[in-house]
Amino acid sequence: MSLSDLACRNAKPQSKPYKIFDSGGLFLDVLTTGKRVWRLKYRFHGKEKLLTIGQYPGISLFEARERKDLAKEQLGSGIDPSAKKQEDKKLARFKSTQTFELVANEWHTRYLDTWTEDYAKHIMSCKFLPC
Repeated sequence: MSLSDLACRNAKPQSKPYKIFDSGGLFLDVLTTGKRVWRLKYRFHGKEKLLTIGQYPGISLFEARERKDLAKEQLGSGIDPSAKKQEDKKLARFKSTQTFELVANEWHTRYLDTWTEDYAKHIMSCKFLPC
């Protein structure tokens, strides 16, 4: 049975969390707080796993199905979608910390012992302008 957007919108919190199933392992988890979260139940190397796709209505039913299909493609290629999501988060955090200032300071530190003291100070005082 396929889920409808109307059913997602009308899903109200109850005394216990409950699930509204779509197809292919996709379901809407309705929590007691009223929060509605898309999840995908799948198996990887014989182990049952759960992938959180996102919160409804921020992630529509259509988009949740697209993400489910993408996760199924990854599974077909031997990639665990949950592990891939965690790797992507780590990479994004790493990239966000790689500012120009940080990279410039690392570069300066790396070559500091090859320069004279005056030249090292001069480089740090340039501040994006021709010296």
